[in-house]
Amino acid sequence: MAGEWDFLKVKKEDIVLDAGAFIGDFTLKIARKAKEVVAVEPLPWAFQLLKKNVEMNELKNVVPVNKALYDVEGVKVKISDEGTGSKIGN
Repeated sequence: MAGEWDFLKVKKEDIVLDAGAFIGDFTLKIARKAKEVVAVEPLPWAFQLLKKNVEMNELKNVVPVNKALYDVEGVKVKISDEGTGSKIGN
């Protein structure tokens, strides 16, 4: 939706973390306002679409990262993508 994230008040000097960027909907919108966006997406197929969307929109201030975020450093997690949702376990 247009204006959905306007309440965030992102400024040109801000660096934004998009944790769970999926295919980049939020990333693309917020990159036009922020200094840099770090877009983290663990699902390989969604990450490929994220990268494609960033490239097609010529966004040089987006850093796509194909990793999962977890609350314990160094733990390997298994991600299950079941079509309607994903779940993480170790």
